[in-house]
Amino acid sequence: MTRAPTVWALSGMQIARGLGAGVAAIDPLASHRDLAIQDGAEVTADPGELGPIHSWAPDGADFHFEASGGGAGFDALVACLRPGGRLLCCSYRPGVEYELDSVRLVLGEITL
Repeated sequence: MTRAPTVWALSGMQIARGLGAGVAAIDPLASHRDLAIQDGAEVTADPGELGPIHSWAPDGADFHFEASGGGAGFDALVACLRPGGRLLCCSYRPGVEYELDSVRLVLGEITL
């Protein structure tokens, strides 16, 4: 069974593009990454292989929109966020624990 790409994620991508932002997508499923490219993402990556995102935004991204509710997605986005960046979480999965190093949060001036 595969999970469908969330409407939240695709909608967030379209809103960002409409506002003139460059868009990257992180998803563990290749079919979802392909859909993101078709929908206008400039680059995609698997959460475990973030090299394409780091190459695309070497200083880190300004803003991330987390729509999976999963720990791997959250961790991947934090790893690609620039100092002073913002992370918006709009999804929740009961029982999933998120880990964020408080040093990264405070010294990196990250806004959640």
